Formats: sequence, C-alpha cells, structure tokens
Amino acid sequence: MKKTIVLFIAGLILLTGCSKTTGGDSTATMNKKGLPIVNEPIELECAVLRMTGRTAFADMPIVQEMEKKTNVKIKWREFATDSFTEKRQLMFAAEDFPDMMWNNVEPDHIYEFGMNGDSIIPLDDLIDKYAPRWKQIMEEYSIVKREITAPDGKIYGLPIVRFEESEMGYRDAMYINKTWLNKLNLKVPTTTEEFKNVLLAFKTKDPNGNGKADEIPWSFRFSEWIGGEYDMYGIFGAPTGDYKYRTVIDDKVVFMGDKPQFKEAVKYLSELNKAGVLDLDAFTQSYSQVSAKVQSTPGVVGVYQRHEQEKTQDEFVAIKPITAPNGSTPKFRAEKKQVMGRHFTIFKKNAYPEISMRWADEWADPDISIHAMYGPLEKNESTGYYVKKPVANGEIGIAAPGNFGPFFITDDAFNKTFGPNYEKEARNLYQLYKDHVIKAENIFPINVILTDEEKEIITNTFEKARAYTKKKVAEWIVNGNIDSEWDSYINKINSDYKLQEGMDTLQKIYDNYKSIK
Repeated sequence: MKKTIVLFIAGLILLTGCSKTTGGDSTATMNKKGLPIVNEPIELECAVLRMTGRTAFADMPIVQEMEKKTNVKIKWREFATDSFTEKRQLMFAAEDFPDMMWNNVEPDHIYEFGMNGDSIIPLDDLIDKYAPRWKQIMEEYSIVKREITAPDGKIYGLPIVRFEESEMGYRDAMYINKTWLNKLNLKVPTTTEEFKNVLLAFKTKDPNGNGKADEIPWSFRFSEWIGGEYDMYGIFGAPTGDYKYRTVIDDKVVFMGDKPQFKEAVKYLSELNKAGVLDLDAFTQSYSQVSAKVQSTPGVVGVYQRHEQEKTQDEFVAIKPITAPNGSTPKFRAEKKQVMGRHFTIFKKNAYPEISMRWADEWADPDISIHAMYGPLEKNESTGYYVKKPVANGEIGIAAPGNFGPFFITDDAFNKTFGPNYEKEARNLYQLYKDHVIKAENIFPINVILTDEEKEIITNTFEKARAYTKKKVAEWIVNGNIDSEWDSYINKINSDYKLQEGMDTLQKIYDNYKSIK
C-alpha cells in the first residue's frame, strides 16, 4: 500500500511539471515551466549595486511584481555606488558570499573563484535545462556566448545584452556652440583646418560677448574614453576601438600607437595646443568640471563631447566627423559594448540553483528587461506607447534597477515599447554617426578572462607600452617635439617593453575568443 502511494505521488509530480530542488538542508518544489516558479515562497540573498539616486530594490515596483509572479523573495545585499568596488572586493576576500550576485563580477574573480575554485558555480547545465530564453539568445547571437564563455569552456555568469541602436549605436557626440558660430558668421567645420580656424575665432573674437578673454574653444578630458581626444585619432585614420590605443581589423588585434596616422593626429593636437585653443585643464579635470564649464552663464565652451547634450539644440549642435588632409575616412564614434559583463552569478552556497536560474531567465524577457532598464514606465493610452512614469510627490529616486542585471533588450522591442518619437535626439545622433562608428566587432573584448600567465605577459609588455604611449602623447601635445622623438619612442615600446610579445598574446586570446561558437 505504501509503495502504491509513493508511486502515485511521483506520478503527480511528473504530470504537473514539478521537480524537487535541494541544497544543504533545504528542499523546494519547482515548476519547470510557467509561473509561479515555486508554489510556496522561498527566499534568496542577492548582492547588488544600488546606484546613487535609486530607491531600495525591495521597494521597486518591478521587483515586487516579480516576487509575486515567481514566489521567489529576494533579500537584497545592497552596495552603494561610491563603495561598490571596495565592498565587492571585501566580499570576495572574506568569501562572504550571498546566494547570487546581480552585478558585474570581475574576470579575475571568475578565474579565481570559478575556474580555479568552486565558490562560483558553472551555469551551462542550468541554462540548458532551466533558461530557455538565455539558451535561445546564445544560439541566435554568437557574440553573447563568446563574451561570457571562460577559457575552460564554461559559463560562470550571465550578461546584460543591449541591442537598441539609438542607445548603443554610438558612444558620444561632438557638439559645437551654434550660437557662437552664428554670431561670428562661421559655418560648421568639415575639415581639420576649418576646425582649427573656428577654434581660433572662438578664442580671439569674444563670441560670448562679455568683453573677457574667458572662452575655452575646446574642453575635453585627456585620455578619457568618454569626452576624450580619442576621436581625433580616428579622424586621421588611426581608429582606436578602446582607450588602450588598440582595435581589431579583419580579426587582427592592432596597436594604433605606433602608426604614422596616429603620429599625425598627435601633431595636430599639439598644433591646437600651441595655438591656445585647448582647455588647459584637459589633463586633470573631471567629467563634472567639464559639464560645469559647458553650463556656465555666460557660456565659455565652444566644443565638447558627450553622449547627451548639456544644453539645448538652440545653443549647441552635433557635428559630423571632420576630415583630415590625408583623406582617410573618419571612424571614431565607437559603439558601446552590446554585451556587458557577467551580471548574474550563482554561488556554491545557493540551496536552489535551478530556481535561481529560472528566476534569471524571467528577467531576460525583453518586455521585463525594458521596464527594468528604463522604468518605471506607464502606457500613454492616446499613443499606445510607454513613457517614463512621473515621480510621485515625496518619492525619492528612480524606482527601477537600471543598467545592471541579466537583461536582454532588442532594438525591435525598444521601438515597439517607446515608439518613433522617444528620445528623438538620441535617434537623430545615431543616424548622424552610424556610418562613422567603430563597430563592436572591431573592439577588443573586455570581458575575457586571462590566465595568470597571460596576465603577467600583458602587464609587462602591452600595458607598459600603452602607459608609455599615453605619457608621450601628453608630452607631445604640450611640448611638441614628436618628429624628433618618434624613432626613439618606437624603439622603446618595441625593445624595452616588448610590445610585439604582448600583441601576440592578445592575438592568441582573441583567436580563442573568436573560436567560441
């Protein structure tokens, strides 16, 4: 009789699509499909970055909705923006792990605690069995699987994937002061020579009309990937896919810091500095300091770069890439990384890894991902599209997770959600720059995990050469002398820093990355 009852219960479990998940002393019944994920609520702890200005995760409507739908209650271990890196490092050093982490886990941590440890568990089997969305995403977009697969062939974390073109199709725009151009009867520059002449006019002709020589023709931040001078290298035909002076061309990793076109770009920057049209604070100022200058009254900045405008279109206008005398096609507005980090990991202590994976798969629904990224959102009944929900009186912060989590956003889902007029400026900028951006496939992958041997080689070769290039570029912009010092510079990065050995190692890493299908 007892045997019959046991067999009957087992049959019910199979018929209802449920399975037992166990870990430690815990047991829960999971539904393999549909919602809720579990019939009886369970609690899991998840570490997360709570960005400045955002409400507590537990108070976010989309998080609360997900709890109700899934029956998976999350105890959030929140790290503040200004202490996230430090607290994450302390967490790993003390091995004080939660059940999951819903923010980027560094490649070094994956290497130490996943590949060469057992604190971070591989997700391959869990994805195959319990994450149909993520399984399909990786089958459809090979770049996703390449970006998150470790050198041992395993996956230890899920990324955030963003394919919306108007947001990810370019990095930042170059804005020029339209009011000043009109006042001085100048046209938008289209060449490096015209650009230089416009900056000289901004410097000498008092375009802000206050009778003071306080104009800053071009304000930027030296060697900063956002708002830096890197665009100029691409204008002269030496596009850099990242801030380390490297790019990928026809599947070959290339260092641009030793190319003649790069040299010409630095010479041009030196000429601008000699003419007094560059911001004297470019080598030390912060992003916020540039913003303050742009927003000052009266205005003092003629040109700046940023993803979003600091002032209205009436005052500034985005310009197309200018062309250099060598006739090269300007390529510089690098795409943002479409596949970013490992934003969902499961730790060994997790009693419910299967349930956790099903939970992560729910967030990969494009509709849920968009609301988590851009929300809170509400539907405009007259248009049928969504808009950002107004902040209620007394409510503090943004009540949605933002740019962190195992999200998947397609351009199609973005457009269907927001319609053609949402963030029109960003869409216009994408159209302006789409023929000039460095594509994602030309950017060396930043998520790759290095072995100790690879790291040592790159640190002692490529990274030293790159740091020396940065130092010399700063000197040449300020002091000139690039022609007389160029040969000795090339000799130093090759002989002293063994650049080629570093490039060979980077190429090997890239080849392994590309071999992942």
